[in-house]
Amino acid sequence: MLPAGLFADRSIRLLFIMSLLAGAIMFTLLFYLPLLLQGSYGYSPKDAGLLLTPLALSITLGAIVNSRIVTRIANPNRLPVAGFAALSVACTALALVGLHAGFSTLLGLILLAGLGLGFILLNLTVFTQTLAERQFLGIATALTQSLRLVGGLLGTAAMGVLVKLLYVTNLQSALNAAGQASALPRLADPQVLLQHTPANVDAALLIARTALAQAVGTGLLTCAGLGVLALLVLHRLPRVELHRVPGATTPATDSCVTPAPEKQKET
Repeated sequence: MLPAGLFADRSIRLLFIMSLLAGAIMFTLLFYLPLLLQGSYGYSPKDAGLLLTPLALSITLGAIVNSRIVTRIANPNRLPVAGFAALSVACTALALVGLHAGFSTLLGLILLAGLGLGFILLNLTVFTQTLAERQFLGIATALTQSLRLVGGLLGTAAMGVLVKLLYVTNLQSALNAAGQASALPRLADPQVLLQHTPANVDAALLIARTALAQAVGTGLLTCAGLGVLALLVLHRLPRVELHRVPGATTPATDSCVTPAPEKQKET
């Protein structure tokens, strides 16, 4: 059982909500960007991997940059604000950029999303460690990480239902309009699009790719909406005061910033 006192602090509750939202967005990107890149854009698994690998690298880079500046600015809350804003912009752009977007454009947007996540994930942990009462510090930190995973589980499940429903609906409508309704059974599963190369693409397959792009794009716009919701939640969070440990360097880890130590009582 989680202690009731852990949830007494309104700021801690807000941080937990943001962890859920951040996890939902992050895992949705990790699971469904490969489907979008291969199924809609027609990239090979190798090229899709080249586009997605920088996502993890930019998350790390964002965390490193964040850890260097978080104690040097007057209001640390601005960093996760920048992170959620960048993440929302990246999700919106990925949804609207269209199938004619080039490799460099997609790479830039994926890098932007990763940097945004780097500015979010570290700060949520640090803020939780700073604001939680000392007796709840371990539980609060672990719960922040767990809620991120729970958010990812719920987000990917909801995204799967949404993408499947919209894909079939859009595909059926487009195929009927093009007079190729007979192709619906073989294209009803979006995973089929991963098995085709540019050399064997027919008109029905192009319609299916467009339908998938529209479905995943709607999911990405939903992720952008979750990012905006997180910004609204973050706006209600009071400014977090961070203190550097005297004589310590600032590593790029979740423990890079800690609350100021309590003074010992004189005997």
